[in-house]
Amino acid sequence: MTRVWLIPLLLLCALPLRAQEYRHPAVDQIVTSGQPPEGVVFDLVTWGDHSWDWAAPMLQSLTSQLSRRYPGLEMALVSHGFELFDLSERSGNASRPSVRQLQGLADDGLSVHVCGRYASTRFYQPEDFLPFVDVAASGEAQVEDYLRLGYVRIELEAPDGSD
Repeated sequence: MTRVWLIPLLLLCALPLRAQEYRHPAVDQIVTSGQPPEGVVFDLVTWGDHSWDWAAPMLQSLTSQLSRRYPGLEMALVSHGFELFDLSERSGNASRPSVRQLQGLADDGLSVHVCGRYASTRFYQPEDFLPFVDVAASGEAQVEDYLRLGYVRIELEAPDGSD
């Protein structure tokens, strides 16, 4: 009798994990191609508040899909928009779950860059950002550098209603 409840309980426990699974056509194409690129650079530009609340789980899901298929694949993130300020020490967001999730991705090898040019428009210096964040002189130039290395660019967009 106990075993009868085990299967529905396991399925119920798996539902939140499935809800966090994101799909992206470019990631699907890379995964199904059978040929890993030199790397992947995720490109993020948003103007909404707390964009990391959707972007960090999305990145977690997409990097996980790529890593399962191609262990050791190099991946990076370049943030160019208003969201980059949430990664500063000044924001007080270091303990926010989405920022901790992003830091965990960085700890696992995701290179996290923000646009120094845009940051400087609000008088932010490189030392104003959390330790896992690299401040690139220009976000767009950083993306271009990755593309020259053979990385594939994947632009991230908010799921409907998130930004």
